[in-house]
Amino acid sequence: MIGERSPNYSGADNEFKHDQVVIAETSIDNMNPEFFGFVMDRLFEEGALDVVWIPIQMKKNRPGTMLQVICTRERLNSITRCILTETTSLGVRYYEANRHLLERDHVTLDSPSAEFRSSVSATPGRGALCSRIRGLPAHRSRKRRSSQDRIRRRFKGGVCARHRGK
Repeated sequence: MIGERSPNYSGADNEFKHDQVVIAETSIDNMNPEFFGFVMDRLFEEGALDVVWIPIQMKKNRPGTMLQVICTRERLNSITRCILTETTSLGVRYYEANRHLLERDHVTLDSPSAEFRSSVSATPGRGALCSRIRGLPAHRSRKRRSSQDRIRRRFKGGVCARHRGK
């Protein structure tokens, strides 16, 4: 049958971890994009694994945005509730999807100015975790550190650095 694998298939599936997720999505054409960040934060609080905003063309050639959320089946109802209460959407589509994952672990990296959390992942085809760092340190670590640095730079001795000497 089309779309089904032979029971003795030994392709790429054996090389990666895999699991099932649910993709919930909706198309939005009448919402102020300034609220997208707030909605994204709320979706992550509700258990979203990933959230993306995709520019689209809607009927009558109107610009719009597709909101796509990856979550577990257990979190689908809370994600749907969040989308329907925090956006102007009138409905949510959802479907299950399989995904491949690299094996990974979280580590703390030391730098001259701070510690950052990052992910260490397996290299496809080699199996075990390797010492290669994929990507940048975790966004939350960078954001927290830059915020702390900004506060330290701006306020020294209780006076804003920009206004010192005036």
